Amino acid sequence: MNTRFLSWVTFVAVMGGLLFGLNMAGISGAVDGIKGDFSLTDSGLGTVAALLTIGCLIGALFTGNFAEKYGRKNVMIATAILYIISALGCAFAGSSLILIGFRILSGLAVGATSVVAPMYISEIAPAKKRGRLVSFNQFAITIGIVVAYIFDYLLLNISNDSWRFLLAVPAIFGVFYLIFLLINFPESPRWLLAHGRRQEAEKVLLRLGGQKLVDDELPEMENALASGRKWKS
Repeated sequence: MNTRFLSWVTFVAVMGGLLFGLNMAGISGAVDGIKGDFSLTDSGLGTVAALLTIGCLIGALFTGNFAEKYGRKNVMIATAILYIISALGCAFAGSSLILIGFRILSGLAVGATSVVAPMYISEIAPAKKRGRLVSFNQFAITIGIVVAYIFDYLLLNISNDSWRFLLAVPAIFGVFYLIFLLINFPESPRWLLAHGRRQEAEKVLLRLGGQKLVDDELPEMENALASGRKWKS
């Protein structure tokens, strides 16, 4: 089994979870600066901080349909772009309304990640390792929260606008995430199989775990997809 490639693919997939944690926790050190620069009340500041969850709700609701139509990889690429744009938008926001808009955009990426990352990992992981590999996504979210607090501590007092640096941090990780997705990251074999691209699905499984993984997982995927079609009809 090609454990090195499987580990690499899992690592890239869970970077979405890392960005999830960064976006959720990164604003904690920035609230005083945001409140002062935009002259916000406590309720206004709470709105800025909390509206990410609105975007998260919307993202989580619609990601499943997009992932089925366009592929898991393409949705992950879209979330990487959203992470970069939203982080830079928050960092350069000139008003609280602009900041709110980009926070909602960040929430869309977070919500989408919460759906597509574990979905993707479950579809590329061998059955014996599936539970452990999927759990790494939750672990990455926790690491992202810790990393956000570390950056908050390191950057908080470097200037009067240090809160902008804090909100820009996810953009840096988002760029690496996007590059990794574009360089050497396969589409989900289950999605490929569901869209009539059996040979491509076999190649992905072969790279992930050799012929044994192809023999073990491909028939199971085909049976599950056939059952799903029967249930829909």
